[in-house]
Amino acid sequence: LPLLTIRCVKHVTQGPPAWVVGDISDAAIAIFSGATSLDVKIWAVKIGYIGVIGVPLSWTAFALAYSGHRNLLTRRNITMTLIFPVLTLLVIWTTEYHGWFFTEFDIYRDETSGLILIWNPLGWWFWLHAVYIYALLVAGASLILGKAVPANDPLAIGLLVLVLSVLLTPLS
Repeated sequence: LPLLTIRCVKHVTQGPPAWVVGDISDAAIAIFSGATSLDVKIWAVKIGYIGVIGVPLSWTAFALAYSGHRNLLTRRNITMTLIFPVLTLLVIWTTEYHGWFFTEFDIYRDETSGLILIWNPLGWWFWLHAVYIYALLVAGASLILGKAVPANDPLAIGLLVLVLSVLLTPLS
């Protein structure tokens, strides 16, 4: 994750490979959806969080570069920004031992769809993580809107739709 984020930031004007992070998450969701075993579902949820954590980081790096603040994308700042996400991945991958991210795991069959779903109540670290990534999303959105609106950017409508989709994602 740290190397991928640095690579994305380094090449942000040439089209960052942020899709890699999303693809990891999508693959985990596909495995998760078809799995009937609790162990496989737990593994897929944990792998899927690479995307959940990586996308806000990539979004913020893109927003900084787009808004003219590329000078803030230094190795030091990136490293500092990655401390909490890396700790979060470690907490997720070891959550069975402490219950900080998910307090427990179980599976059940949904009566309506017939799908076998996972039940994983959220622990206290999840809420720290949520505040962190939503702060990154809002910060990135603010940077993009601040650049597009005052400059009468011809792409302002598209950027507004992009920003709204990012900000409304938690509601879906």
